[in-house]
Amino acid sequence: MRLTPPAAEAGLSNGDEIVAIQGDEMRSWEDVNLKLVSIIGFSGELDIDARPEGASDPQRFGLSVTDYLVRQDPPQPLQTLGITPWQPEFPAILGQVVSGRPPNRQA
Repeated sequence: MRLTPPAAEAGLSNGDEIVAIQGDEMRSWEDVNLKLVSIIGFSGELDIDARPEGASDPQRFGLSVTDYLVRQDPPQPLQTLGITPWQPEFPAILGQVVSGRPPNRQA
C-alpha cells in the first residue's frame, strides 16, 4: 500500500508557487514554514493558494489534515504535506577570502 502525500492528493504539482496559506500571503519559504508551524494540531481543510507554473492566477487547493504535526519531534511541516522547496543549484564560488591571519591548521 502506498500513501499519497496530502499535497499530491489535493492536486498541487511540481513548479507551483505557494502564494497564500489559510488566506495569509506567503512571500518566502520562511513565511510558509512559520505559518505551518503556527497551526500545529490543526484538523480539517488546509487551504493553500498556489500559482501553477506558467499561470497568472493562483488556484486554491484543499489539503485534508488531522492533528497536523502532532507528536512530531522535530516538526517537519513541509515534508509532512509532501512538499519540497525548489532550490536552484549554485556553484561553490568563494565570495571573499579574509586575509591577515594564517589559517588554523592542525596536524
